[in-house]
Amino acid sequence: MGVAITDLTTSIKKTFGQRPPTSLVGSTCTLVGDKVFVFGGSTQRTTNHLYILDLLTLEWQQHIPCPDSARPPSARAYHSATVYRQHYIIIFGGLGYNGDPLNDFRLFNTLDLTWVRKKPMGPSLFTPSARYGHVAMMASADRMVVLGGTGALHDYYVLDLEAFEWQASGSLDRPCHNINSVAEKMALLSDHTLYHLDSSMQLQVVVGTAPGLQYPQAARVGPHWVISGISTGDNSDYQVWSFHWETLEWTRIDTGVTGGQYGMHHINHWLFFLDFGTLVTVDLEAFGIYEPPRIMTNPLGCDLGQWMLKDPHLADVYVMTKDGTSIPANTHILALRWPYAATLFGNTKATVDEVEGGRHRHQPGIGKTLLLHESHDVVLVFLIYLYSGHLPLAPAAIVTRLSLLATIYHMPRLVSLATHALHHQLTLATASIVYEAATLTNQSGLQIRALRVMLKIEHQHNSSIKRSSDFFDIILPPPPPPCDTHPQSSIDIESFSSTSTASSGHAKFSWRKLQQSTLALAKPKPLRITASHTQPFYDL
Repeated sequence: MGVAITDLTTSIKKTFGQRPPTSLVGSTCTLVGDKVFVFGGSTQRTTNHLYILDLLTLEWQQHIPCPDSARPPSARAYHSATVYRQHYIIIFGGLGYNGDPLNDFRLFNTLDLTWVRKKPMGPSLFTPSARYGHVAMMASADRMVVLGGTGALHDYYVLDLEAFEWQASGSLDRPCHNINSVAEKMALLSDHTLYHLDSSMQLQVVVGTAPGLQYPQAARVGPHWVISGISTGDNSDYQVWSFHWETLEWTRIDTGVTGGQYGMHHINHWLFFLDFGTLVTVDLEAFGIYEPPRIMTNPLGCDLGQWMLKDPHLADVYVMTKDGTSIPANTHILALRWPYAATLFGNTKATVDEVEGGRHRHQPGIGKTLLLHESHDVVLVFLIYLYSGHLPLAPAAIVTRLSLLATIYHMPRLVSLATHALHHQLTLATASIVYEAATLTNQSGLQIRALRVMLKIEHQHNSSIKRSSDFFDIILPPPPPPCDTHPQSSIDIESFSSTSTASSGHAKFSWRKLQQSTLALAKPKPLRITASHTQPFYDL
């Protein structure tokens, strides 16, 4: 029986507990942290019930307010639910149980699971009319914008959440029914047109060939906007799409399932329900959609770190490579981002006394040698990261080795940078080594994406997938004890040649002379792949 790619990217899980009714419509589904909050809606009657799903245990619970909590909002459907300050949910408007629209709001604190009712605001010229089927989104940290809704397709209102006062209102230059928003970029989807709402509340057309979706849900994931909803076409199926803000291209994500409702982004995964008893999870990283690592160093800091690496006068240790070259380095700088080095040099004497009659010292003041069984280029890029916190542009063969080192030495920041770089370097030529590196480092999203490229090669050339012949014949240092950007520049290996030494072409380099001065010898050890480290689709 064949295995489809969607079997690797999509997982279906059953939930249990006090689930919301299957026939519930018009409710809101809000993700905060590891919990999903479903409020309101209607079946045979409109309700104000709140259900909470714990994504870690997949258990539903119906929330019962504690005695010191404010009263929950009245029963409603087709209202809005907006996340505020990462732990509040603002419920506004909706269609009441008697069929009348509403314009009140209430806050729910997701930390202590209590309702919060602010003092009623006084009369204001900017108070919105009662509405339902509208959109409410955060325009800034403390400003919420309410747009459109049934019977009010052109207007917008701004709520100051610090003072809890409606401060502004106005009209849009075109109606926006069937709209949704995305954080950081206030974007509206109306029919088949995507708009950007600027700071002056003016609509700017982004692209006019957007998919038609009913009541869509959206989230910003890196440079992508992921959106899902019921298609307005003839088949009326549930669809998931991504929009790239830089290339302005729409791409449909194949989930491999039919049907669905709601949609949420959770740690590079897209979640939706077939019904409230079945949760579907789609790995977005397998489609190249993920949150890139944050840039934590500025260009000046990167330049300063590389300058310090080039200066041998700041070094107190030699890092030896398997090529017979050595690169001067500073133990204090190595220990800042390399936990293994922090443990190693923290328990070792700062200097090594010179022994007469045979001890070889490359330069005065350096009496320690650290052997790292990697090529000169790999070690150099590794040191550049340790010195600058920045991963420069490097060939995929080097980055794959760095990802293995980062996994062995428990360096999550370097793992994320290397994975991000391999996503950008994934091509038909590099798919094989990227796939195998992702397999060994348990980066399942990158692994599946590389597999998709490899299967594309097989389909195009009608041949078996070519795997690198020497990738599994690798040797890695012993693992250290557990511990707690995008590439911007290329490697200039020649610029480091003056500070690194190589074995002479006329005489064989003697490792024995350096053995007694070595602090740590990363002895070669074959990498063993056990069931706990192997993905279930490893041998496909």
